[in-house]
Amino acid sequence: MQRELEELLKAENEVNKKVQEALEKKNKLLRSIKEKSEQDIAEFKAAKEAEYQRDYAALKSKIENEKGGEASKEQVDMKVIEEDYARNRDSVVELLVRNVLSVNIEIPKVVKGAF
Repeated sequence: MQRELEELLKAENEVNKKVQEALEKKNKLLRSIKEKSEQDIAEFKAAKEAEYQRDYAALKSKIENEKGGEASKEQVDMKVIEEDYARNRDSVVELLVRNVLSVNIEIPKVVKGAF
């Protein structure tokens, strides 16, 4: 009976040893999977960040180009207005002076009839 107990104890120790080895193997595998996952996440994050920066730079450039186009359009419009002013200034001043200085002093017919 002593011998059977020793065999059982020996078998139990072997089983405990195998269980411990399996747990160590499992933990090692989980650590390597975690490291690989973290590496994949970091690579994915870096790729998405690079894509975002590229898209952001393109959008910023597009907006700046559009603003430049708007500014040049405003400059062209301003130049056209200045040219129109220079071309029509004399005739507008003459029209204003003529209408201000030539006042019709005649009494309107509506007012004449009332008196």
